[in-house]
Amino acid sequence: MLKQLLRFSCDVQQGFVRRWVKHRVVDLSAYPYYIELMQPIMPSALLENKLHNIRLGAKQLHLLLWQPKEILSFWQVLGEASQQRGYREGRNIIGGQLQQDFGGGLCQLSSILYHLALTVNLQVIERHHHSVDIYQESERFTPLGADATVAFGYKDLRLENNLTLPIVLWLQVDGRTLTARIYAAKPLKQQSISFERQYGEVEVKVQALTASGRVLADSRYVLGLNKR
Repeated sequence: MLKQLLRFSCDVQQGFVRRWVKHRVVDLSAYPYYIELMQPIMPSALLENKLHNIRLGAKQLHLLLWQPKEILSFWQVLGEASQQRGYREGRNIIGGQLQQDFGGGLCQLSSILYHLALTVNLQVIERHHHSVDIYQESERFTPLGADATVAFGYKDLRLENNLTLPIVLWLQVDGRTLTARIYAAKPLKQQSISFERQYGEVEVKVQALTASGRVLADSRYVLGLNKR
């Protein structure tokens, strides 16, 4: 609770509270253009709970109207992922270890938003990568370096619409496929992103790069014991 109060105080001082995304649309007819990302929801322990949590979170984010200069805060939109709010136990990486926690699986939702934001060239105000890489290549739902972990009151994903036009966020879970789109009234510029790795003995560094070589983000992961 103390962390949350301190964070809210900082948000007020920085003027973020006045800039949160607040409104939704009910009709996309005025926004005919979109950029899309799709991800598989990979088989795992507690898969049905993970699917439930992703659907519940996606519903909260779906059709948000994002005006220029407004900030999308993942947790400001979703609120705490508690049992009382309908979330189920799923797998989370906590302290570098896989554990069960309510809201498990929501990191896939924040990760696809982050990757989509890079593609559209939105301003990333806050993003945290996972601390450990535990996945084999066949198990990944997103490229290493395109992830965004979230923890309520502690780690958030915050993105600013730094474009000159309003955009609309659209999310859908169809079977075991998660789709995220950003809609706009005019065509959006889509930039190609690559994620280049540099391996050490116990860690891997990843840079998110544009086609021109501009560095968008640096991430560093401890290699899981199964990868050393």
